[in-house]
Amino acid sequence: MLTIKDKNIYTEKGVFLKTISCPKKISYSSLIRKTDKHMLCSSCKRNIIDTDNISEEELIDILTKDKDTCLVINRLNPMFDCE
Repeated sequence: MLTIKDKNIYTEKGVFLKTISCPKKISYSSLIRKTDKHMLCSSCKRNIIDTDNISEEELIDILTKDKDTCLVINRLNPMFDCE
């Protein structure tokens, strides 16, 4: 399980993965669905990973390679422990 605390995402072992931050403050309705795992921001045109449709292992791998990856996070997703 991943932990979200103070806008940061950590692995179960406490390893920092990413700070949650969007300078555009985009809402979910501003996103365009591309595939079940990918969306597109209508404002900045960046690709976004939908965490509801990806495994925890895939997400850790993606964020380990690129901490600037944009995410859609559903706080009800059991992958996350939101403190």
